[in-house]
Amino acid sequence: DARQSIASASFENTKLSTAKTILNINYVTTAQVMELCKLFSFENNKLAFAQYAYTRTVDPQNFYKVAAVLDCDSNKKTLNDFRRSNQR
Repeated sequence: DARQSIASASFENTKLSTAKTILNINYVTTAQVMELCKLFSFENNKLAFAQYAYTRTVDPQNFYKVAAVLDCDSNKKTLNDFRRSNQR
């Protein structure tokens, strides 16, 4: 249901806010974060969602895998730096 709610949003900003709202009341796996990231068209929204999702991820030890859904090397580095600085 969450995936469908995000995917059905017409605008990229609506997708991001919907995804964040869903994560406010749910926890996700790294695999789910990767799948949800793929629903975003813009790289900056993928990165923003991934960073937001980190604290709601039940398997943070696997979160390094999320960088694979990003295209830009600088965004991969940004996400990995974020993960390292927010490790739990």
